[in-house]
Amino acid sequence: RGVIDNSRKAQFPGVSVATMAVGSAALYAFIGRNPAVELHPCSVTHCREVLQRIDRLCAVNSAQQVDLAGRVNVEWAGTRRISTPGGLPDFAHAASALPAGRSIVALRSTSRLGDSNIVGELPPQRCALEAGTVDFFVTEHGVAPVRGLTPRQRSRALIGIAHPQHRDALMCVQPADR
Repeated sequence: RGVIDNSRKAQFPGVSVATMAVGSAALYAFIGRNPAVELHPCSVTHCREVLQRIDRLCAVNSAQQVDLAGRVNVEWAGTRRISTPGGLPDFAHAASALPAGRSIVALRSTSRLGDSNIVGELPPQRCALEAGTVDFFVTEHGVAPVRGLTPRQRSRALIGIAHPQHRDALMCVQPADR
C-alpha cells in the first residue's frame, strides 16, 4: 500500500531488510522480484555497529517473564525451554544505548495458569537481558517507563503494570535501592 517506503533511512534507503521470511508462495514471489526487499545474514541485521547507526532504533520484543529488577526471561516457560533469545539481546542493547533509541519489552501480566509473569527474582540462568537494558515494559495493564530509574523505582513501575491480583504480593518482595 506504500505506507512504508523506507525513504528516510540512512542505511539501506528505500529497502526493507530482514534475515528471513516465512510464508506463502506469493510472499516468496513478491520478495524474489522486489528490489525494495533484501535478505541479509544475522551478521549484518544484528550487528551492533549497524544497529547503532539507526538514530531512533525502536526494538520491540516479547518476553515470558520479567523480575522486579528488570531482568528478562524469553526462553523458559516453567521448566520447559521454549525458545532462544534470538536477536533480542542485540536489538535491545543497541536501542537502549542510543539517546533517541527505545528498547521495549511486551509481555502478558499472567501465565495461562494465572501466575504472575512479573516475578520477584529470576534465576540467573533464565535471564536473556540484565536490568537496565529495557526502556519500557508493557502489559495489558499499562506501560512502565524504566529508563534511568533506581532499582526501587523500577520495581514499583513494574508492579504497577502487573495483574492487580498479584500486586500486593509483589510489593512484599521488591528490592531495596542500591
